[in-house]
Amino acid sequence: MRDPLTPLQEAVEEIRREKVRGARWALYRAVRAVIESVENGATCSDAERIAKSIINANKSMAPLYNLSLAILEGCKKGLDPSKTARKVLDYYSKSLERIRMEARSFREPIKIITISYSSTVEALILASKQNFAKVIVLESRPGGEGALLAATLRDSGLPVELIPDTATPLRIEEVDYVIVGADAVTRDGCLVNKLGTRQLAMIAGQSGKPVVAVFDSLKIHPESTCDSHPIEERSYIAPGYGPVRYPLFDKTPRSLVSYMLTERGVNKYEVSVLREAWEDMMREILE
Repeated sequence: MRDPLTPLQEAVEEIRREKVRGARWALYRAVRAVIESVENGATCSDAERIAKSIINANKSMAPLYNLSLAILEGCKKGLDPSKTARKVLDYYSKSLERIRMEARSFREPIKIITISYSSTVEALILASKQNFAKVIVLESRPGGEGALLAATLRDSGLPVELIPDTATPLRIEEVDYVIVGADAVTRDGCLVNKLGTRQLAMIAGQSGKPVVAVFDSLKIHPESTCDSHPIEERSYIAPGYGPVRYPLFDKTPRSLVSYMLTERGVNKYEVSVLREAWEDMMREILE
């Protein structure tokens, strides 16, 4: 007999192999797989297996952890895993819309620099294109997903420039803000994002440029700390050398981040606000 969790197991392998698409894609893929698994016969009796599989897909991504936790807690309340998974996705969609509305926080045309391809940062910028005089995007090597964001923004008519990661010190003085996304935010305020984010934040701090982290509350990890949060690794082939392993993400300390922009608005980057936001999110999902 076919295991009802086969769709989820296939999704886990796909998420593990992915090198470019981030937390938003991984969440959508996992939710779709949970729904398919329930359609195949999975129930709350499989909740522990479902949760473990989701977490193991990518331990660095907080939305996957929160999805797994919500499924476990939802089953305690009599909600089948697919219903809870849909509610998580609904919460994410509403959060993204609220973040788009917060684009009004930037009241005049500003110049920014960002790294990698955050769907949340993209949504913020596209929601208020007139407020962005220029967007500088780092290539985000290895992987180079920054080029995808730059192309998307350029095609929308925004003034965009793609630059090598190493050019950051030469260009940081031109911008008003550094805006970055997050794949996870630890309970002590460490920002986990694409490799190179910490270096960008450090350069920003030396130049007196505020760093704004843009994320929804699904990115907040309620248990992990800056020291304990796991970092996934990948490998690539360096011409003339061979295989090289590298961490997908780095950790930016709370002290290097000035503000957070979430579905709750703009706030100073403080741990107490993070915990409150996470608790409100879980309450809304499980109600």
